[in-house]
Amino acid sequence: MSDEDDRRASDVGQAIDDLMRGRESGLEDPAVIGARRIRASLHPPAVDPERRRQIADTVAGQWAWRRRRRVVRTVLAVAATILVVVFLTLLVRTTGTGARTPEHQLSRETATLIPGPFPADQTASDRIDLIYADRLDGLRQATLAGVGP
Repeated sequence: MSDEDDRRASDVGQAIDDLMRGRESGLEDPAVIGARRIRASLHPPAVDPERRRQIADTVAGQWAWRRRRRVVRTVLAVAATILVVVFLTLLVRTTGTGARTPEHQLSRETATLIPGPFPADQTASDRIDLIYADRLDGLRQATLAGVGP
């Protein structure tokens, strides 16, 4: 290393040492600038109490405003959802003919299919099969009549 490099390295080292002791150095070397940034991040400048209170009030005000805005959005979304549900319910009620489903299109009561007391030779599985067959027959009749799925 040359004498110039040795002198420059010594000046940079001295400037960094001064920074660590709290004294500012006028040297504008990248290493010194980096040391200033590190020192500034480790020891932030003191903020007077009045300015600190103003910052805290500003931040608290922003949080309150955002919270109010979020609450208003939520209330509006819930109200809109309720309105849509009510509107669709009214729409379905008014578009229907209001006529009851004809008796022949309704499912029959299970009691009419299987009156009690049950025969001794009829199992629970047999009774369920009978009900299932009756429901399938009703679906077939409704489909052929054009009123089913």
